[in-house]
Amino acid sequence: MSVEILLGKQNRDGGWPYVRGASWTEPTVYAILALLAEGDTQTAGRGLRWLPTVQRPDGGWSPRAGVEESTWVTALVALLPRERLGREAHARAIQWLLCTQGRESTISYRLREWLLGNRRPDDQQFPGWPWIPGTAAWVGTTALAILALEKEARRRPSPAIAERVAEGRGFLRARMVPGRGVGGLEPGRIDAFKAAFQRLKEKDGLYVHADYGVGFVGRSLFRASIRLPANVPVGPLAARTYLFHDGELLSAQTTRVVLRRSGLERIVYDMAFEYPAAYGALSVVFAAAVSLLASWLMQRFAR
Repeated sequence: MSVEILLGKQNRDGGWPYVRGASWTEPTVYAILALLAEGDTQTAGRGLRWLPTVQRPDGGWSPRAGVEESTWVTALVALLPRERLGREAHARAIQWLLCTQGRESTISYRLREWLLGNRRPDDQQFPGWPWIPGTAAWVGTTALAILALEKEARRRPSPAIAERVAEGRGFLRARMVPGRGVGGLEPGRIDAFKAAFQRLKEKDGLYVHADYGVGFVGRSLFRASIRLPANVPVGPLAARTYLFHDGELLSAQTTRVVLRRSGLERIVYDMAFEYPAAYGALSVVFAAAVSLLASWLMQRFAR
């Protein structure tokens, strides 16, 4: 996504949505990081001023306004520059990460399992980080938390941070699959996995194989028609074109395209996201009108 498109997606409150609508913490942090890398501190500053509105009293961050719980997005926020986020807010985020762990690592959970006579699995020897407190730890959230804590440790070495990072690394190592291929699959099963994945995408209309789908209208100019499924999200997309000859990749090109709805569908879609109150009112009026029309027709033909 280009910086220009990113600027156009920013909400009035300073945050960013996933596609449209209310601001969320995750896309806002990614947008701020991208803008700071480009040197656009003014636009990034608006996002940085929005972030404190979703910080929780416990120091963590909720995924969006209205969610009354801190979640994994706290690790993303902690990756932002401390000076721009605010020293106190950043310190509270780091403290939240140090105190958070997966449910399977808590004393109450271990005590319950011990009373039930359940043996502690080998992959639960080290605590990781969950998506939401009170749930099991996951690899992705643990990796993000480690990155945030390692960044803080380079600025301010701390035994507590070093210990928690070591535990997180132990959590990740316990989930590695030695001698396996991608995703823990044995090399002989990777082809079967790829074939099954392709069948699923073909069923959803997201993968199409057409031997003569590309037509050349010149020596270097070609044309291809692609039917997109209805559930493809609107917005900026990347169209990647690859040229192969006898199985060898000769060249590749990426073109930015913007997918938009058209006609009545676009009007309804835009109203639903930009004017939700009016959309809801019109939906109620339309439903009532259809109900009255159906009742009138039943009475008329029942005579």
